[in-house]
Amino acid sequence: MVISFGVLLYVLGFIYRQVAKVIRAFGCKGSKSSIERDVAAAGQKARKLHLQGPRMRVNILGVDGTGARMAGKKGAGVLFFVDIQTGKLISVEPVNETDSQKVREHVHRVMREFGAEQLRTDELSVHETSYRESRIN
Repeated sequence: MVISFGVLLYVLGFIYRQVAKVIRAFGCKGSKSSIERDVAAAGQKARKLHLQGPRMRVNILGVDGTGARMAGKKGAGVLFFVDIQTGKLISVEPVNETDSQKVREHVHRVMREFGAEQLRTDELSVHETSYRESRIN
């Protein structure tokens, strides 16, 4: 119960040190390190459950990216994948959009995972190459 409470506080925006203080205020043992460990374990468990679930099928996959810096990493960015027909966000992948090989790999993998038959994107040529390659395989 204490672990779940700590993870919840972290998800709500508390930093590790603040979570540990709140937990200790309730008379429970907790440290910054134990909170970090618990959050990491909860994340791995959530990822495992997510991957075990049934995959949705997408006919038309939309992809677009941003070169926004993430977590202070130079050159990092994010690819957003959307089911065009429903407008639902289905995947977010941290990828530098200027690294065409990594973009191709991610787009190809996501298309396979969701069974996408069509790809819609802005005019970025790297995505178009990914689409053509995925149609061949």
